[in-house]
Amino acid sequence: MMVGPMRRRTLKSVYFRALGLLRVDRLLQAIRRSRGEVVVLNLHRVSPDPSPFWPPLAPDAFQALVAYLDRTCDVLTFGELAKGRGSDRLKVVLSFDDGCRDFVEYVAPILAKYRLRANLNVIVSSVETGQPPWTIALMDALADADATRVRGLEVPGFPHRLESDDDDAMVKYGTLLANYLKAMPPNERVDVTSDIEALLSETSEEALTPMMSIEDVVTVGDLHELGCHSYSHESMAQMDSEEFAGELDRCTTFFADLDCPMNIFAFPNGSYRSDQVETLLARGVEHILVVDERPSTTIRGCHPRITMYGDSAAELRLRGMGWRAIPWTR
Repeated sequence: MMVGPMRRRTLKSVYFRALGLLRVDRLLQAIRRSRGEVVVLNLHRVSPDPSPFWPPLAPDAFQALVAYLDRTCDVLTFGELAKGRGSDRLKVVLSFDDGCRDFVEYVAPILAKYRLRANLNVIVSSVETGQPPWTIALMDALADADATRVRGLEVPGFPHRLESDDDDAMVKYGTLLANYLKAMPPNERVDVTSDIEALLSETSEEALTPMMSIEDVVTVGDLHELGCHSYSHESMAQMDSEEFAGELDRCTTFFADLDCPMNIFAFPNGSYRSDQVETLLARGVEHILVVDERPSTTIRGCHPRITMYGDSAAELRLRGMGWRAIPWTR
């Protein structure tokens, strides 16, 4: 039997509320703590502005998550983790990618309220140009267009269409399209994105997600922990050794100009190779961030992260502890 979007959201809310009443989050905390695991939460945007194809966390939901973590866990940076800071509570790192300006507007004030620090990994080219990476710009363009234009979007080899105007359908379409394109090397992607480029050209500058400026990065870096999310935000596994070295050289120069060592590197798009991890370690990068959707078992080196998203405080608490056994998609 098919379940409609409204009923699915209701069932999802009841499901997470029931797990919360059963204190499953506290059980997971205890398990993670007993195993010596560290939970590294991977976050992106926090904003009240809707983005239907790539929804940000609402500020009040993020604040509820932060309050919960502050109350029950030790929220640390990677540097503090490596130094053995914290108590016997579960250790959690809040790790933000991209460098969207809403970190300054919403995340930093909420963290300041609880006197907590986060790790922020910036896309160097976006800081230099002020433009979002193509992945974010694509989600912005889809949101700015009307549904008819999106349904008519032609992407060779991509078999999916926007099924309806409900939230779940838009998130599903945006995710499938982005993943399809991210899996392609840039020179091949050019062959299938002519209509996407046309859509981007129709998108107003005001519709694009604001990115942090160099001044923002310097200000944030005075309190929070800066890391690198690559120069180009392309999928690193598709790069040969020379291309990857070129990326790292540009990033290293950027951080040197900030008088900030590049101790943290977060691979974009969940894409990396083991030899690239070894290259980063050889260059002195202490914390290498991947996704992999599981807790970390080390205080330095290569850290898996858990992607954070959700509609309610109850859902975020469970996801924040690594709960994955759920029958609903994002």
